[in-house]
Amino acid sequence: KQEEPVEALPGLDLSNAETYQGVNQFLSNFTEMNFARTSPFDSTAAPEGNVIGAFVGEHCRINKTDVVEYAPGNSYDIPGPGGGGAQGVYNARIPESVLDEVTQRYLGTTYDHAIFDDAYYCYDGWLYFGVTAPGTANGIALATSSEGIGDGLYRVSYVVYTSGTPYNALDTSLYGMSEEELLGHLDGGQQAYSGTAVVRPNGDGYQLVSMRAS
Repeated sequence: KQEEPVEALPGLDLSNAETYQGVNQFLSNFTEMNFARTSPFDSTAAPEGNVIGAFVGEHCRINKTDVVEYAPGNSYDIPGPGGGGAQGVYNARIPESVLDEVTQRYLGTTYDHAIFDDAYYCYDGWLYFGVTAPGTANGIALATSSEGIGDGLYRVSYVVYTSGTPYNALDTSLYGMSEEELLGHLDGGQQAYSGTAVVRPNGDGYQLVSMRAS
């Protein structure tokens, strides 16, 4: 018996300006820091504290600068993970409440703070980490296609564009631009790489299920 062809599920309507901009802005929260560019991210796998911590730390340094505190000296004087010393390692921190807020918003969950026990370290109400340069965004994602894959999930293909000089990641107009418009706007803009992401729409916009660069 010949199998009936599987009907493709409709994707997100990228022809709708609001949807297009919303998807691009959501994905750019990750691509602006090269999240999942070298190693795919899958929210169903065991969480890695350094991966989640890096996303939250850089997201805040780029988009929520008011919640980031920096050590008045070279580092915070705290015991390191497992009681080891951390002198010269942890010079920035954000409240654990912000850690939970960001992961809930963008990844759809919060994590046991015990997983943050290395480069990103939860201690006494704070997520500590080390930085060597200012938080700078460089990677705007523009969605090129979308398909429904069931269970309310959508697979989105995207292309990432980088700039030769810093741009304002909080300028929402960037995420509604076409490729031609974006390349014309960015100073030294160029296509960097492409990828796919699985997202789940929710009341706040979207949550990331998985992401990988092509």
